[in-house]
Amino acid sequence: MKVRIKYLIISVSLICISIPSYFYIQYQLLPIYQIEYNAGEEMIDGTPYAIHYVNFKNRSYKSVNPLVDVDDYPLGKLIGGTENGIETVFAVKGHKDLIAVSGFMMVPTYFKETKDLD
Repeated sequence: MKVRIKYLIISVSLICISIPSYFYIQYQLLPIYQIEYNAGEEMIDGTPYAIHYVNFKNRSYKSVNPLVDVDDYPLGKLIGGTENGIETVFAVKGHKDLIAVSGFMMVPTYFKETKDLD
């Protein structure tokens, strides 16, 4: 009986260590997106808003209206991280040309693909 409990404790401990390790390694292998904050201003309904850009490989994304309803654009699959390591990049469900950048306890910022860079 004591042998079974010993093996049970060892196996549960290994599982508890291996699952977070797997997710940490997967997170570290994600591609890195470069964010350019406050790259300009845009007027929306008479109010100036800062424009941000996200670059990855040969794609450029421009921030969209900050008044977007988060419920209309649910976050999808985790597709990358940022160079500062604080924020993560998600695909947006149902929208192939949109991505979202979100940090811990932050409302996501949505970006729309603008053009291919050469």
